[in-house]
Amino acid sequence: MLNMLGSLAGGLGLFMLGMWLMSDGLKQLAGNRLSHILQNWTSSRLRGLSTGFLLTAIIQHSGAVTLATIGFANAGIITLRRAMWIIFGSNVGTAVTGWLVILIGFNFKIESQQPNGTNQNSALGRKGSLDRSSQQLEENIRGSLIGLY
Repeated sequence: MLNMLGSLAGGLGLFMLGMWLMSDGLKQLAGNRLSHILQNWTSSRLRGLSTGFLLTAIIQHSGAVTLATIGFANAGIITLRRAMWIIFGSNVGTAVTGWLVILIGFNFKIESQQPNGTNQNSALGRKGSLDRSSQQLEENIRGSLIGLY
């Protein structure tokens, strides 16, 4: 128990040291130009939301946008309120991307991704007929495994 608490305290300390070093480096690197750009991009709630949404759409990684925003807020380059709206926009951008994929979808067959040499009838290599529900279950499992491949 004491070992676990020591590890927790050490990990938290390293995290805090990393955040301090990152914010200190951002303060030195940023200068007035980056501060002015970020202040302009986030001058209102809607602009902050749009900034987070567009940055996530461009970068395709909301975690990177969130991490950079937290670093900017910690360095004092932008206020916490403005950072909150960027992060909110980033989360909305991630959700919209998922919905676009669901609604529009991809036009390809998952079976075309099946590795050569595998049996088309069965993932287990059985030949013969299966009832419809078993075939559907097996196709779903095969599609999931191919998706992980």
